[in-house]
Amino acid sequence: MVVDEPYFRINENRAARANVFGPITEHVAVADWGLAIDSFFGHHIPDTYYQLTHCMASFWPGDAGCRLTGDHIHEGTGSRCVEKMDSADVITPEMARKLLAPLFDSAPPGPDPAPYE
Repeated sequence: MVVDEPYFRINENRAARANVFGPITEHVAVADWGLAIDSFFGHHIPDTYYQLTHCMASFWPGDAGCRLTGDHIHEGTGSRCVEKMDSADVITPEMARKLLAPLFDSAPPGPDPAPYE
């Protein structure tokens, strides 16, 4: 589904595996040229009880074989908001790994990538 050497354009510069983040809400459109995603995103700021939220738009163009060639991710910087969270609502990276491990371990194997190479 992705070309051999995709390109990525993203403006977040966080340490790998040090952030819990994901869309709070999003809308996805699929077309013959690729994908478009409009998201309201949330990030837990590591080692704190704060959450950063902001709006993002992502465009994932595709090639003639319908394989994604990379991404363009744009942030609405004016939408950034930092809020203090209740400690009971915070999920740390360690907690996320522990909670998600059983799902990953029990997931069926994906398709053989050989037909797409």
